[in-house]
Amino acid sequence: MSALLLGFRQLYCDGPSIRLTRCFCHCGTRPQLTLYLTRYSSPCCCVCACSPAAAKRVQSQLCAVIRPMYSSPPMHGAAIVVTVLSDPQLYSLWKRELADMSARIQRMRTALKSALLDVGCPGNWDHITNQIGMFSFTGLNRTQCENMTKQWHVYMTMDGRISMAGLSASRAKYLAEAIKDSVTNC
Repeated sequence: MSALLLGFRQLYCDGPSIRLTRCFCHCGTRPQLTLYLTRYSSPCCCVCACSPAAAKRVQSQLCAVIRPMYSSPPMHGAAIVVTVLSDPQLYSLWKRELADMSARIQRMRTALKSALLDVGCPGNWDHITNQIGMFSFTGLNRTQCENMTKQWHVYMTMDGRISMAGLSASRAKYLAEAIKDSVTNC
């Protein structure tokens, strides 16, 4: 992303001799594949206005431009779903992959709970394996979550939700140690 903003930074930050009389706008895209119509990247737009009033006018115009971009229905996604669900072979493959993914996430839940018990983390951790889905509510509070990020570089929402899909068996002990530290010291 910073490479895309290089031109903007050079003109705005490194060019003190340039005086903005109205506004300067830099647009670019970052690589991203989506199924929404024909968009295959998401826009990045940086605006530098000469006054709060000018910034407000530019923001109003940008909102009018982007509204149709993010509210258009996902036509290609629906076509893919119809294709997969209509073809018995693709449908069977999808169900098998879905079962494999679900089983892997359940294994990560089991690995995390076992690691929490192994490191002696205080508390009852049954909820880790009783929950389903890609995310797990850990029960950590905001202060504990902040400790997870600052001290252990474990990134999660500040309400204690963590991605189980992003966990690997080799990192379960590290995560358990981070949770133990956060629970006992915060």
